[in-house]
Amino acid sequence: MNDEQLASRVEKVEAAGKAKYGDAWPQMLDALGKRGGVDQAVLRNVLSQSNAVDLLGTAGKEALIAASDDGDHDAERVYAGIRAAERKAHRQARGRS
Repeated sequence: MNDEQLASRVEKVEAAGKAKYGDAWPQMLDALGKRGGVDQAVLRNVLSQSNAVDLLGTAGKEALIAASDDGDHDAERVYAGIRAAERKAHRQARGRS
């Protein structure tokens, strides 16, 4: 993947991440960066995957959990909001409210 393709893919993943996670997306990525980030080669590999948003989302949630365990109350609040939205979506998918 050349730099132009990479930039295009980053934009698509960014838009999809915002659509899926809303305001929590940038906070998830920030938490991931604060926990050491992702090696550039690994990030290029992740971005080449069709499920890049899910992979980065999972890593971001794990970073929020780790930050929360370290006493970061903002990270705890963001993660709690993500989980509440995931539980709501799961209930709705099963026909429950």
